[in-house]
Amino acid sequence: MATIIRFINKICAELCGWMLSVVMILLLVDIICRTFATPIMGVAELAMFVMIGTVYAGLANCEMDNGHVRVGSLVDLLPTRQRHMAMALTYLVAAVAIGLAAWAACDNAWDSFIDKEGIAGAINYPLYPVKFVMGFGMVLYVIQILINFVAEIKKI
Repeated sequence: MATIIRFINKICAELCGWMLSVVMILLLVDIICRTFATPIMGVAELAMFVMIGTVYAGLANCEMDNGHVRVGSLVDLLPTRQRHMAMALTYLVAAVAIGLAAWAACDNAWDSFIDKEGIAGAINYPLYPVKFVMGFGMVLYVIQILINFVAEIKKI
């Protein structure tokens, strides 16, 4: 299971890089077009959607690589066994908290799909694709936290 999740995380990380390139291109096109007083409607909103997808799709890969900001000064002072116990407890609390957030994100995405929710503007973009990416990213994040939790338990 951990190998499959690692593979999915790597694919998501690769997609994040490409999505970031799309954001840069969209914003560059927007800036150039606005310079010549011919803005393209909806480009800024589309760039915002792609950026949100980039952030959420990359959460699990960042957790897998231990890339999230951590304050470990107190935990580092503990003996090895207690350090692993503290980290396991931290992962457990994080899994519950992020799990609740993931459930809410998935529920909100489904409601957005059912209600055909969109963003108001010159172009009416539907919100549910972005919300589904957010939910998917959060679920992967919870799974990665649980994988890290099991790894810490094994170290005790």
